[in-house]
Amino acid sequence: MAAWLTGLVWLALTNNPVALQSADLSWIPPATAGMRAPALAPEATDRRLLRKPWCDFGRHAQRVGKLQDGVDVVFRRPSAESRTALNEVIESLQNPNDYKAIAAAEARFTRLAQTVDGPRLLRIALQDADPRVELMALKASRLVMGRQPRLVAFATPFLGAADPQLAIAAVETHFASGCNTAAQYALDGFRHPDEGVQLATLKSVYAATRTHEDLRLADRIGDLVVQGHGTPRARIIALRILGRLGLEAASTNVEALLTDKQDAVAAEALATLAILQPGAAEKRLGKWLKDKSVVKRAGALRAFAQVYASRLDLAEKVLRPLLADSTPLPDPLGVGVGPGRTLGEVARAALAYVAMQ
Repeated sequence: MAAWLTGLVWLALTNNPVALQSADLSWIPPATAGMRAPALAPEATDRRLLRKPWCDFGRHAQRVGKLQDGVDVVFRRPSAESRTALNEVIESLQNPNDYKAIAAAEARFTRLAQTVDGPRLLRIALQDADPRVELMALKASRLVMGRQPRLVAFATPFLGAADPQLAIAAVETHFASGCNTAAQYALDGFRHPDEGVQLATLKSVYAATRTHEDLRLADRIGDLVVQGHGTPRARIIALRILGRLGLEAASTNVEALLTDKQDAVAAEALATLAILQPGAAEKRLGKWLKDKSVVKRAGALRAFAQVYASRLDLAEKVLRPLLADSTPLPDPLGVGVGPGRTLGEVARAALAYVAMQ
């Protein structure tokens, strides 16, 4: 796992040195020989625990709309003191080389965002013409977005921002609202041409699904992948998420990716299909185990472990002769095409998985 993750980080930083410099990629599900049971967090599958519901965006807007004029904390004019403080913060951001002043200004604004005037200051900052002010506001808004979800309307335009940092911050802000409607809008992040934004969107969808037990967002990601959105690496990670969540409704989309031009994507699709629809994957195993692409053969071995998890006798017959296969697995995308660096190591992991069932 460490090897493929290191490769993923290196390639990600190479392709996008700005957006992914501090990205946490440890959440990405690794390639494994078997994941028959959806691997949600334990608390997400314990029905005795109260799951956090999505907020009702329409009901919230309706409740705010009934307030008397001048009470709306988002649109009411801020106090003179607060506006002066905001102007001072903005002025401190103007020297890009004064990192100490910038850090102090951002910290001050974060505190301002949590005051009574916070929502209206955030609205003003989000509408500023300076990208530095907008990014600062997007990051700070996550702290209050759950209480003031209407602010998300001012963050939505940044989902398509050319600057990946703005787009990533916008995605995270939408999900911070806790509203399904806002999260649906944030899926546009997967359409963004920058891979860092795509991965940030996948991470948010994965986390939100585990929190709210709502598979609709992940299902929509499956639609976007089939439509051609996402880099090859992002499509692979999306497939792993669909398999890890056990989203059977996505099996049609997953099956469509078996013909992807990237062998690694097609192989991941077969391994995922074996989790969601073992019967559909079983029909393809014979051909894929003999494919000229070693990456596809590795995907077939992972799928084999899923489909025949209860057939140790068959696994011994098919997999054991492959244990000594030292054919290296090319991994140009840096995602790890199997649990091992050679085809034999993948076969060994597959056999071990079947033996444990």
